[in-house]
Amino acid sequence: MKCPHCRVEFHYVCKSTYIGKDSDGDWVLQQAICPACEKIMLILFNGTDIYIRTTKGFNYSRAKKHFFAYPKSSSRPPCPSEVPEEFAEDYI
Repeated sequence: MKCPHCRVEFHYVCKSTYIGKDSDGDWVLQQAICPACEKIMLILFNGTDIYIRTTKGFNYSRAKKHFFAYPKSSSRPPCPSEVPEEFAEDYI
């Protein structure tokens, strides 16, 4: 996985937490910390029966959707240093 904060490639090791169930299905939060920049990433998963109450953990193949809860920005590259500051602020 590429860190959305610093864009360094790293092996994704995460901790998963079951949040609960609503009319859209089960909600699971995955959290990981980039070893390079030490910033956290939070990913929400939603789907039908993705929470399995056994030692197997979570069944992510049944997830209907997943998205970054933090950071919300895309993993685009940083703004080049040649870009004037007023435009770089818009990009960031």
